[in-house]
Amino acid sequence: MFQIEPKSLKEYVTDENIKMPRFQRSEVWKEKQKFDLMLSICKQYPIGSVILCCEVNNANGMTEKWLIDGRQRYSTIQQILLSPDLLWNWAKKTLKIKDTSSEEEIREKFIDYLEVYTNYDKTEHEDDPEVIQGIDELSEVTDVDEESDDVSQGDNEYNDSIRNVSDYSKDTTKLPVTAKSLLDVMLFCKRNKKGNNYGLTQVFNFVKYIKKDAKFTRNFIVADDSRQRISGQKTRVFVNAYKDNCRSQRIDYKDKENFLNYIDDEYEFKDQKTRDKYANTVL
Repeated sequence: MFQIEPKSLKEYVTDENIKMPRFQRSEVWKEKQKFDLMLSICKQYPIGSVILCCEVNNANGMTEKWLIDGRQRYSTIQQILLSPDLLWNWAKKTLKIKDTSSEEEIREKFIDYLEVYTNYDKTEHEDDPEVIQGIDELSEVTDVDEESDDVSQGDNEYNDSIRNVSDYSKDTTKLPVTAKSLLDVMLFCKRNKKGNNYGLTQVFNFVKYIKKDAKFTRNFIVADDSRQRISGQKTRVFVNAYKDNCRSQRIDYKDKENFLNYIDDEYEFKDQKTRDKYANTVL
């Protein structure tokens, strides 16, 4: 017996009763596949069905849901929900951009890629191997050297090919709202030039203003590519804890003073002068 039941993405990925059976393969999707899924979601494309095997646990009466098909999509959506800054990592690999890329360059490459992604669908040409090969070449991902301003010959061919097939305006105000939102989040998550902070987490880099820097390191910092950076996932935990604290006190979490008071309670500003200085960095 089977049942078809629609669920929102959030309901699906936050369902704590979903479990992975032992025979499920591990996560295998690359950055490009994950970024493409984000594009599909923002374009409101169907992302396919998933198959769950549900059974009641006789010990506690809870329904356990075993994920039979849909692991890669499930993991990808769950990752971006927990740590939105991953979007920048996926975009870098897919669009062949770097931490040092200008916003103008990023916007242009995003629009170019969106045009190719939208108009060149393999399923529409599955009987033509030459077209499939061309699409594969357009979407082929190659690594970018973070320390170099040069790109490979393959990257140049990719960019030339896209420009030939795309006459899409570079004016991002003409983008669909959902696509523009994805671009805005991507730019907000962009790392700074040193690569140790994302735009998403920059506002939480208050370590130099506080006394409890060791606690800050434990609660915010993670190692990435031999560098330390503020973790988007840990930042999300901090934000949720802050919101819960505000709800319990029935105060507005959007109020700057409430935010500063919470940091002061948890990490202690060095003095009023440093508190005021940090306050000037907060919107």
